[in-house]
Amino acid sequence: MIQAVGPFSSGLAVGGAGVATAETSYTTLITGLVLGVYLKYTDTPPATTDTVISAINGAFPDMTLFSHSNENTDGMHLLGEQVFDALLGTVITGVYHPIPVVRHAIKVAIAQANANDEVSAWIIVDTLGVAA
Repeated sequence: MIQAVGPFSSGLAVGGAGVATAETSYTTLITGLVLGVYLKYTDTPPATTDTVISAINGAFPDMTLFSHSNENTDGMHLLGEQVFDALLGTVITGVYHPIPVVRHAIKVAIAQANANDEVSAWIIVDTLGVAA
């Protein structure tokens, strides 16, 4: 089943214009294939805003699910990792698959924003076949 999990907020940014930051970690655990993220910015952050969404404290080491620099536009971002050909030892150009996460929490961070800017993220996860 495909579902949107969230919202996960960065929290309100603290600091000066163009250099404010915020970061919030959550305890909600996600398991499944991450297909994308939907971002909603509040308080009109500048176009210099950097957004990073990470999967943390899970069965695998922490990993970045989404990282985008100089972005402040609401919308859906489809995600995927490039497929690796283990036999040839190379990536397969233009072929991507969803990102697997197993019992990972989410961390949302913004940087280069203005004071009181914030981003909320919904993680789109395919949980088909995942036991509750």
